[in-house]
Amino acid sequence: MTAKWLAALLALSSAQQAHSKQPTTAIADDAAARRWISAAGHRFNPSAVADADLRGIVERLNGAKVIGIGEATHGTHQDQAFKAELIKALVRSGAIDAVAVECNRAAGYGFDRYVVTGEGDPAALIRSPSFFSIWRNDAFAGLLLWLRAWNQTSQKPIRIYGIDVQESGDDADFALKTLARYSPVDADVLRRRLAPILPADGGRAPFLPDWVKNADAATIKRLLDAATGLEHELTSKTANGKNDEQVAEAVYAARAARQGLYAFEFDYAGADQKTIPIEYWGRRDRDMASNLLSRLGSGRAALWAQNSHIVWASPGWEDKGHVTTGVVLRRELKHDYRAVGFTWSRAVVRAVALPRKSPSPARGERVFSDSPARNDRPGDLGSVFSPLTGDGIWLDVSARPRTQALDRWAKRPVYWGLIGWRFDPNDFQTGGDPDLPPGTGYDVIVWHRRMSPARTWPDALPKETDSPQ
Repeated sequence: MTAKWLAALLALSSAQQAHSKQPTTAIADDAAARRWISAAGHRFNPSAVADADLRGIVERLNGAKVIGIGEATHGTHQDQAFKAELIKALVRSGAIDAVAVECNRAAGYGFDRYVVTGEGDPAALIRSPSFFSIWRNDAFAGLLLWLRAWNQTSQKPIRIYGIDVQESGDDADFALKTLARYSPVDADVLRRRLAPILPADGGRAPFLPDWVKNADAATIKRLLDAATGLEHELTSKTANGKNDEQVAEAVYAARAARQGLYAFEFDYAGADQKTIPIEYWGRRDRDMASNLLSRLGSGRAALWAQNSHIVWASPGWEDKGHVTTGVVLRRELKHDYRAVGFTWSRAVVRAVALPRKSPSPARGERVFSDSPARNDRPGDLGSVFSPLTGDGIWLDVSARPRTQALDRWAKRPVYWGLIGWRFDPNDFQTGGDPDLPPGTGYDVIVWHRRMSPARTWPDALPKETDSPQ
């Protein structure tokens, strides 16, 4: 055992002691929840999820316009593999006709062209810098190939949409090329105004969140004004070609370019945190919800994202401005939006291991590694499931009996084991407020006893290599 892993395990042991103090009522409520889950939960084998395992959950979700399917971490295999199998089952049942992905527009457009027409190399598309490296893995790749195979025999193809807004430069460049066909002079003027974020010398544009950190308020404001002008000019000048798919994609690209600059407007170094409007912290999620609905039209979709984006109620978060995509979708669609959240007990997670207070490195400087983590201490949601039999359980939260103990359990915030692209393995879920109550925000909870690192792909050749999200 390496010294690094030993230190991590010792830290986890210390964290367990810090979790050990729980009120007697909470212990009794957890026991009541455990009895209910044992009787009502649906057990499955995480290493071989079968159609029969998914039949009940598909029936529970069927009829929704949008189904958010999360993941507890960005760096584990089992939750993402379950998500991929659930999406396949939803497709087979006819419950959805599209998959929206928490990825940038260009990546989604490439995936859509591949699954619908066979255009492009799927390996190259997954390795594209436009697609976040956290999902360059076997689970997503297998789903992409499966959707292509499905579409080869389906009368109505499944579509894929990228709804994120972190590539304003590349999106603006795509939109400008289309505008140049209709109004070369306007395109040239706007290209000069947007030059700081556009691709240079045939390369890629800078990753927007990294670029913004080194910018200033005045520059961002000028670019936001220019991106707003681009969206207006493209929409008005291409009105006669609005039914052209390339034009429609360009209009969406212009919109995403403007949204990205707006979503990261105050992320520059030195921004006065006291003057930032509270709604700022939810801009990106609001944009993703808006983009999903506009792309989807009359269709029905599954949304591939993390728990923290798809949850449809987030008490405590919303008070601080962190409105999620799921919250917006629930407000718009009511019960036609449903969500599947994930939790776990033990895991080895592939992520960037950093002390909690360390600044985030730029995308090209992030080093991913595998770290052990626990979500089964008192106060962790996994601790309720761990004593039960089975290695995987899914639970219909709406079927919870209304008893005083279960009502209290459902309303008490707990740690879910949420991990993004970075986390501190030596200080995980030991400080700050717990995440969310288990009875709010998800229609279905999926639990895994153990999760292994995401099965990521090998690095691309140097000319293709780019940093992760």
